[in-house]
Amino acid sequence: MPLLISSEDMEAVITGDFIHHPVQCSEPDWAEIGDWNVEQAATTRRQALARYATEGRLVLGSHFPRCPAGRVRASGAAWRFELVLGAAPK
Repeated sequence: MPLLISSEDMEAVITGDFIHHPVQCSEPDWAEIGDWNVEQAATTRRQALARYATEGRLVLGSHFPRCPAGRVRASGAAWRFELVLGAAPK
């Protein structure tokens, strides 16, 4: 379950275990070993990614390597994760 955090005029979401790598933004159907219900996990990823792309809030990928802060952007039928260096407000 993602965790929403806010401070003054900034909001961010910590992804938790629903997504494990930025590549799952462009390939939300790719399962991870922890996805005990693969179909539900893919549905959850799609719904969350669509919401985050619309809202534009900062996304902190709990399991993302190196640079976990970014924004989700729509890209055709999927999404992409764009790094935010310094995590500036939207």
